[in-house]
Amino acid sequence: QNVVKEVDDLRNELKRVREENELLALKAELAKTKKENKRLAKQVLTDDVACEVKENIVGDAPSQVRQCYIGGLPYAENEDSICKYFEKECGSVISVKLQMDNMNRFTGIAFVEFADDQGLEAALALDGLPFTPQPERILKVRIDKNVKRRPPPSREANSLTVYAGNLPFNMSKEQIRHLFESQLNASIVSIRYHTDANSGEFRGFCHIELTDESSLQRAVQADGIAVHGRQLRITHSTTGKKRSKM
Repeated sequence: QNVVKEVDDLRNELKRVREENELLALKAELAKTKKENKRLAKQVLTDDVACEVKENIVGDAPSQVRQCYIGGLPYAENEDSICKYFEKECGSVISVKLQMDNMNRFTGIAFVEFADDQGLEAALALDGLPFTPQPERILKVRIDKNVKRRPPPSREANSLTVYAGNLPFNMSKEQIRHLFESQLNASIVSIRYHTDANSGEFRGFCHIELTDESSLQRAVQADGIAVHGRQLRITHSTTGKKRSKM
């Protein structure tokens, strides 16, 4: 009997080790795929990225939406656990709404509203990545286009800084400068290029201080232009550095 028990224990241990190895292999494959996708994207995005800027710039382009559709969540999650996860990964969360089926069971889809633009951009950056507690679950993150759009923020007195969001995640600071100065004819003083504190990767948004009033107006009027299939959001910054008019 002792021999039989030892054999059973050995089989169970082998099964556990096999499952752990399969999970590790899956994580490694996901990381490899992510790295390869970024490498290919960088080959496509060159310094003449502004060639894709649409000429039909309109003044009433869609304004900021801070609510995301998030799919691929485990069915066992709830509002509290989802809120905690995205606050840790992205920043302050205003609300979490779960999509339930007719039996009142969670469908794996939630609508999460963030407190600021930075939180929204950080959430969009999670699209296609594994849900950390259960890495076999892959997140699908989109802007929820069904919510009422927020009006763009008003300009702070004497501020010459704009917020530029929804930028391609592989866009460099030099490419952003080229876009604004060469294509939009907006002269730049400085760019605050926001990156992830852990990975160092670009988070898809920045704050740009411009040299004068005319540059500011040209930049804001470009809200809604498309770069590599992404509609940029360019608005007055609510955290902009103020500069006295010359």
